[in-house]
Amino acid sequence: MRTVRRPGNPAAVRGTLALDVSSTVLRLHDYSHRRDLEEAMRCGQGDIRVGPRPDPWEGPLVSLGYEEMMTGSAEYPAGTAAGPAELAAADWVLYEQEQGMSEVVDRLAGHVGFTPRAVARTGQVSAALLFAVEGIGVTVAPENAVPLRWSRHARRIGPGYFRELVVFSRKLPSQLAQRYRDMLTSLELPLTAEQDLPHGALRF
Repeated sequence: MRTVRRPGNPAAVRGTLALDVSSTVLRLHDYSHRRDLEEAMRCGQGDIRVGPRPDPWEGPLVSLGYEEMMTGSAEYPAGTAAGPAELAAADWVLYEQEQGMSEVVDRLAGHVGFTPRAVARTGQVSAALLFAVEGIGVTVAPENAVPLRWSRHARRIGPGYFRELVVFSRKLPSQLAQRYRDMLTSLELPLTAEQDLPHGALRF
């Protein structure tokens, strides 16, 4: 199974799979950017993939839900969302181009209409959050990647900024791969269903 690198609980997934197919070895391959994941998929590597929705895509695809992107910073007005003027005026901790989160920031900046002023770059979400909490600049990260101890540093972006995650494959999965896909869709994941997205939320 191929995935975009995601935060999560591998032990929980491993335990669930062990209950179902104890004699099967599950191989996970992580990619920092969805374009690398999609290229590997088109080359026939792996059985199923988990990541952002590829566009276009003609093979089987099942939505898992939407992950919310949050802005992280050292200080901010309590109980408020980050608005366009604040984002445009901020110093930014950006991601290297080979890190998939760079695309997330680029899309946000394009939608809001500003060019982020970079003061630092990193290839890791954890490092970007650390820099933001230390006051170097603001950044964007998935809500489920923000450690609980830093949750007070994370804020919603406008009415909400969400990215859809899906399970997909080139062709109809084998019976075993189908069971893995069914397991993923049955797990209680830290994602938001489409019908529960806030009104006016930006999504992709």
